[in-house]
Order: sequence, then C-alpha cells, then structure tokens
Amino acid sequence: MGSVQAPTPPTGGCSLRGQQDWLRGHFRDRYFWADLSPDSSPDGVETLDAYFERLKFAGNADFPADRYSSFGTTTSFNQYYGEGKTLGYGLAVSGFEVIGYPDRPLVVRYVEPGSPAARAGVARGDRVLSLNGRPARDLIEKNDFGALVPTASGDQLRLEAERGGQTYSLTLAGEIYSLLPVQGVRVQQSAGGRRIGYLQVQSFLSQAEPDFELAFRQFDRETVDDLVIDLRYNPGGLVSTGAKLASYVGGIRKVGLPYAKLVYNSKNTGLNQTYLFTFPYNWRGVDRAYVLTGQRTCSASEQLVNGLRGVGIQTVLIGDTSCGKPVGFVPTDHCGNTFSIVAFESLNARGEGRYFNGFEPQCRLADDLSRPQGDPAESLFAAAHYHADTGRCPAGSQSSQALSFAALMRPAQRPRTEQLPLGERPVMIPR
Repeated sequence: MGSVQAPTPPTGGCSLRGQQDWLRGHFRDRYFWADLSPDSSPDGVETLDAYFERLKFAGNADFPADRYSSFGTTTSFNQYYGEGKTLGYGLAVSGFEVIGYPDRPLVVRYVEPGSPAARAGVARGDRVLSLNGRPARDLIEKNDFGALVPTASGDQLRLEAERGGQTYSLTLAGEIYSLLPVQGVRVQQSAGGRRIGYLQVQSFLSQAEPDFELAFRQFDRETVDDLVIDLRYNPGGLVSTGAKLASYVGGIRKVGLPYAKLVYNSKNTGLNQTYLFTFPYNWRGVDRAYVLTGQRTCSASEQLVNGLRGVGIQTVLIGDTSCGKPVGFVPTDHCGNTFSIVAFESLNARGEGRYFNGFEPQCRLADDLSRPQGDPAESLFAAAHYHADTGRCPAGSQSSQALSFAALMRPAQRPRTEQLPLGERPVMIPR
C-alpha cells in the first residue's frame, strides 16, 4: 500500500544522461506545471540534482515557485511510507523558530517514542547546547541541523543539552525503528464541563488507521462534545489515511460527501479522482473540531482541514500558520530513486484550494515547548479547552478570522528554512 508507483522502464539506461532524459520526459508528462515551465535541455548539466532543480517551476503571478518537489532513494521511501519505519536518532528541534535569532535557545520539540533519543531519556523542552561539538549558536547562524539526520545505521550524534539547570551529554546511534503515528489519545473535561477528545497525529501513514478506530470508539464511549486533533508536527502522508480520519470526525452524517478532489494537468485529466467520506462505524461525528497547527502542519494535514471545512464541519485552528502546500505527488521509481514531483492540486467539496499562504489560526499562540503535547496546561491544548467553553480565544493570544480563500490563493513567498528528514517533508500521496 505504501510503495511507490511501478517503475518506469529506463529509456536511456541509468547513466547520468539516461536518467536526465527520463526525468525531462517525466516532468513534461506528469508535472502539474508542465505547461508553465520551459523545456530545459540537460546539456552541460553535470549532476542529476542540478538538472532536477533546473526543471522545477520558477513561479508566476498565479502560483509560487515549486519548493516541494524532491527525490531520494526508493529504499528509504518505501521503508517510511510502506513499512512505517525510519532511520534516525528520534529527536527534532525548534529550527523554524530560531532561524535568524542565534541568541534564542535551541530546544528539543519532539522525541519519537521507541527511538534512540527516547530510550536515552531525551525529552521535549531540553535545551540543546551542541550537536557533534558544534554550539547551538553556530547551528542556528548557518541554518544547519543536518547532524540530526543519520545517513546509515550506526552513525553517531553527540548531544550536549540542559534540563532544569543541569547539563547532560550523551551519544546516540542512528537506527531503523518503527514509527508511532497516533499518540496521546485521551478524553478530558474542560473547566466548563465539556468533554474533549484529544489525539496527536504525527503523520498520515496507513499504520495510523487501526489507532483511529480505537481512538474514536473511546470518544464514542465517553461521549465527547468536542475534538482536538494535534497536527502541529504533521507534514502529511497518504490521502487515503487523511480521508479515513476525516470520516471518523464527520461520522455517519457525512458519508458519501466529497473529501478531496485531485486535479492533474491538462495531459492527465483521466487521472482526476475524488476521495469521499466513508462509513467508519455507527458514530455520530462531531460538529466542531479544534486543530492544533504550526509551520510544519503541511500538505495532507492541510488537506484534512480543507476537507472538513468543505462539508461544513467547524474547524478552529490554534497555533501558528500552516505551511501552505495544496498540491501533491505521485511518487515514481527510476533507477533506485523515488521522484516526487508536484502532479496535482487538491480541492474540497466546495472547490476551494490553492491555499499557498497556509491556513491562518483563529487563535494565534506560540508552541509551548516546556510541556508535553496534550498536557491540559500546555498553551495550545489549554486554548482549545478555553475556546470550547467560551467561544473565544484566551487572553494573550492573537485572535483573528481565517483568511478568505481569495487571500489564501496569493502566491506564498515564505521559504522552507529547516533541513528536513524524510519523515518531516511535506507530502500528499494519492493512496
């Protein structure tokens, strides 16, 4: 289910020129912006990476430049999106938040359960002092967090960090470990007596789907009034998995309505397809969902917000503006690499899309890295409780109305500034 599209037979072998020629044809056929991009020859281009960058859409008055298309090894791609595993150390830091501010602390924002970092006791909120001997200030100034991404099992990361005024040092070894895409499922009662269900979804991998059912059966048993979906670190994944979660949120009342329509370029209109809200089980659904968002809420995660809004489910966003990626890929293998080029755009049941500036939160709040996600006192989750009780954003947040779709469709200029491992790259895959 998670493997890439069947390999396309090489037309010129796997020499550099053969791969470049294949890539040129792939872009001319499948690229969403094929009609808007020049057909560039590979003559004189000495690497596949350089030619790939040359073929990417440079942007115009209607669309931003392509900052999404990429490629990497098919082995790692299938391992992540097929098996639900990744090679890593298991910790992520507050890169977006400190770029341009070298005096700000670099903080651990997320630790993957079961990873080397988790087993060693690294925790969200720990202040990073150095990575492999390089001070945090230097990492921030150079925007270089590549040390957090091992290239092979056994690679080592020397971490010096601080917690509660106490410094600690340890060495982590990179390894392949299984991911846990759904975490923190619980039901809590707000100060006003509303029962609020919470689930943290780190990625839309197919491995998440059984946990969706377990979570919503619990929400059903405990008769939740509102739902909080934590997507602040979710870069996306499979459209089918996002549609499954949306179907649980919508319940039996939304069955058969369009969730997302994928629209391809003029050469591939026969590939256009619509995902529907399906019947998960006899669950009534909710009328309102709170979604915790940030700059890393991307692609299939934004598609979830757009899909829920398209069928009239009230979505209240709390946190920061999402990344702005209403387009997706049909990953294709060639000569051992998987090429993920933008192939389609996604629209909801009302035909709304092209939110390249991202979705603005109704309640703008900074991520609270001092507390675990899902802690009742953590700022984003606490804001959802407060809004559920009062209909208002809490004091200290910047209350705003969501941007109109006309505003969201303006080309975005915000760059991606953080080096991202495979599991944090924006992805929307029609599977």
